[in-house]
Amino acid sequence: MTASLRGRASIVIPVFNQVFFTMLCLRSLEPEQDDAEIVVVDNGSSDQTPKVLADWAAAGANRRYVTIGENLGFARGCNAGAHAAEREFLVFLNNDTVVTEGWLEAILEPFIEDDKVMITGSRLLYPSGHIQHAGVAFDADGPHHVFVGMPGDSPVATARRDFQVVTGASLAIRADEFRRQGGFDDAFKNSFEDVDLCLRVRRDGGRVVYAPDSVAYHFESMSDGRLGPSDMRNYNLFMSRWAKTFVTDLTELEREAVEAGVDLAKDRVPSRREVIDAAARTKDLEARVRGLEAHASGLEAEITGLKALLSRRSVRLTLWARDHLRLRP
Repeated sequence: MTASLRGRASIVIPVFNQVFFTMLCLRSLEPEQDDAEIVVVDNGSSDQTPKVLADWAAAGANRRYVTIGENLGFARGCNAGAHAAEREFLVFLNNDTVVTEGWLEAILEPFIEDDKVMITGSRLLYPSGHIQHAGVAFDADGPHHVFVGMPGDSPVATARRDFQVVTGASLAIRADEFRRQGGFDDAFKNSFEDVDLCLRVRRDGGRVVYAPDSVAYHFESMSDGRLGPSDMRNYNLFMSRWAKTFVTDLTELEREAVEAGVDLAKDRVPSRREVIDAAARTKDLEARVRGLEAHASGLEAEITGLKALLSRRSVRLTLWARDHLRLRP
């Protein structure tokens, strides 16, 4: 891909603290920085991010640093970056990613091949090399990263295909289409924004394409607020809007993986999200056990008291019966 084509892209990176990951991401983008426009949006960071990014922006012509002043979330941060961007394609990238050689070229290529392609998404790997994202599929309960945890070179994860949704962690979209759609819907707070956008684009006839040759490593959910109580509110909003619209394709894709020789039970490892959720459930269970133990301790004392009362009453009843029988004529 020529430098002129890379120059048609604006890479938008929303950040909130985590300056180490941000600079690691930007360092990985250095091969693109002479051509692509890079817009970093600071959602009110309180660490060294403002100073570091101000120095970074001053060192290059294609670097733009946008400050919001407070953490308005993923959707508003991305929308602010898109507003400042000037290129034909918008490429949204999480700051906890490290891109590999050819990442930008590969995520842009499907646009050049078909003008109906409106959104593309990368193959994202955990640092272990296992899949974090290779497309999003649905069952009745909603969206899932269909091949998460599989080896990064699994055949089912390295085939280009259309999906209903790709993740916003590394997502490209035609800028005109993004603006026509009104950007990410900020009714969602730090989850489901990308799912909602992809489904809106497909509803209007656009293609969403998974581009497996566009590869980045993703540490996943490093910024505060990416996982939390708002997830359930976002999920309920999403389901109220889209539950009757999305196609349930998860089972079909899992069957395809099995037919390709992938053992879904054996070959995959837990995702970071699954580990976090399991830890949260364990913590909740521990709290419930402690509560039951405290309650049980109170019950034990109450039972001991009742047993003592019962014993005293039994003695009285025995004495009463004895005395009563003794007095009978």
